[in-house]
Amino acid sequence: MKIISFGGLFHDFNVSYFDTSEPQDILSLEEERFSRQKMARMSSFVSIYDSKALRFILKSKSLELDDVDIIIVSDQNCDQLIKLLPNSVIEKVVKIGHHLSHVGNLLAFLPGELRKAYFFIFDGYGDGLSAITGIYNNGNYEILSEASQKDSLGLIYTAATNHLGFGSFGNEGKMQGLSSYGSYENKYSISKFIEISNLSVSLGEQLSNESEWKQQELYSDVALGYNSFFGSYIDKRFCDEELDIDKHANFAHTIQHDISIAIGSIIDNFLMAVKDDLNSDQKVPILLGGGIGQNSSIINFLSLKYKKRKVHTTTSCSDRGNSLGALQIYLLNQGSSIGIAGHPYLGTSPGNIEHINQDLKLLSKENSIDDSLELISRGEIIATCLGRAEYGSRALGHRSILCSAKISNLSSYLNTHVKHRESFRPFAPIMLADSASKFIDLSSRIEFMTRCYFIPDLLKDSMPEAVHVDSTSRLQTIDSSDESPTSPIIRELVKRLTIQEGIIACINTSFNDAGQPIVNTLLDAKNTLASINVKYLLTEKGLFSHKK
Repeated sequence: MKIISFGGLFHDFNVSYFDTSEPQDILSLEEERFSRQKMARMSSFVSIYDSKALRFILKSKSLELDDVDIIIVSDQNCDQLIKLLPNSVIEKVVKIGHHLSHVGNLLAFLPGELRKAYFFIFDGYGDGLSAITGIYNNGNYEILSEASQKDSLGLIYTAATNHLGFGSFGNEGKMQGLSSYGSYENKYSISKFIEISNLSVSLGEQLSNESEWKQQELYSDVALGYNSFFGSYIDKRFCDEELDIDKHANFAHTIQHDISIAIGSIIDNFLMAVKDDLNSDQKVPILLGGGIGQNSSIINFLSLKYKKRKVHTTTSCSDRGNSLGALQIYLLNQGSSIGIAGHPYLGTSPGNIEHINQDLKLLSKENSIDDSLELISRGEIIATCLGRAEYGSRALGHRSILCSAKISNLSSYLNTHVKHRESFRPFAPIMLADSASKFIDLSSRIEFMTRCYFIPDLLKDSMPEAVHVDSTSRLQTIDSSDESPTSPIIRELVKRLTIQEGIIACINTSFNDAGQPIVNTLLDAKNTLASINVKYLLTEKGLFSHKK
């Protein structure tokens, strides 16, 4: 059975493909990687065939859409998409539901043998809701609570991001980064407007302000995320105004803290409601998804709060992962197991090396790792385009920019001259799991940059450029064994940097310029190198540099 699944119907449009006869050949693709339009959305399509991601799948599998057996849509409110589909396939459409698709995204990356988990979805909103909680139990799932769109913690976080002048949807990570520079101030607190009762969240009218939100289902087409109430706390900042750390960072920190506490309170009430044995050694894991699940600081907060329990999220737990999630729920409903993905390297291969040969110079082929080691050890920056692209918002070595995390001022140079972004934005490190475990209790796999960890001083001394101002770092660790899904070139590079050069960690940031999608192909890589002041490109065909 051949299945196509669509997600991200209002922003971050994405498409997944699955053939039950070849389950290992799963594809999950984000439209923006192909169109090169950040947060690509369905409203830009005249017909569904305008989707470059869909066209890639159909061409690579030698299919027409009529050849597909099932077409899955991640939202119930999906009339916009259905009217773009040919009449011949309408009867094949299955609707899953927005928040249930978020649950499926979490389950898609979990081991198939997992029997039970508690799930918590906190999103902007979709299908009229902003959050759900529930239980996955041995192939079945049950939703225990729902939150209306007017009581959205996700939209409040977006509104605060907008108020700080960072833009609206898709820019929340900027506020998260800034919040680490601040401290809690009661005058900025919104806790008194957030009421938690059992499993329900209710926002005071100051925060919900429905008159400003009611059209936000189309939030990629209208100005999203403004809440005039925040103006009673601090004046709205515009993007060209300087940041005031005493004001803006403290505001960001306070909002981040209050929302974290609210989520923790809901989980506490949930555990009491389901009579979870808090003293049991067999802890049921917590799954956190939806847009708020992308917040690695909240994942750290919950991981510390529930130390004996695994807190799990994914690199694609926002709407950009809903085609995969809807696919997982559909298969689960048909009796299949969870864990259809297992890792996020679900995108395309780099493409033809001829696309870069005319513009880049081949430096080395057989010795590309040796030469990359030397470059990184002396402070150079290299980009990578290796293997299948990562699915989701994190670059995990396959479409990355890498440099030493212990050479002073490299992070500042990256922000200013390479990424062209705000100076307060942090960078994440990539390192061997064996190295990280000497300093940090790694209670679960952290291969995919989903949680910030507090970094002890001894480790911080070895990677100062990849530790944020609050002494946290969003780690990616690599298992050096052949079973790791990470490219063998990246595994070998990081391993030898550690052993031969004494570089325990590299800065690992996404291979893109500010406001652009992460590169997809070698052609994208070549075009992006020219704008970001990076000279070297590591590929499976060798190490390249600019000819000039």
